Amino acid sequence: MMRRDLLCVAPLALLPITAPGQADATETPVMRLFRAWQAAEAEECAAYRAHPDTPKGDAICEAMRKRRTDIEDRMMATPCVTAQDFTAKVAAWTSFGVFGLPSEREAPGFWAEARALVWA
Repeated sequence: MMRRDLLCVAPLALLPITAPGQADATETPVMRLFRAWQAAEAEECAAYRAHPDTPKGDAICEAMRKRRTDIEDRMMATPCVTAQDFTAKVAAWTSFGVFGLPSEREAPGFWAEARALVWA
């Protein structure tokens, strides 16, 4: 099974997607990025389903993947305000458990944030 197949079987369709203009005024920066990530993930999955493995389809899907990972990178760089923020980061980084988390050596800031939230 290819990564694109794994991404598209994740249960994202079950989660509500809030349009940017509908976000709660008290929503944290991480959660705003998570909502954008959800939308990008859904669009990426739709692109993979709509475009067979052709050079043009691959280019479209690669553009969608880049958009999603750019949002993901911004989300990971944004400090957590709440435990929900950290949970959203885990959900995005693992595509809801499809992939594993990076090690302490690979992402020391991520794990420092986890420790800070646990021992706050």
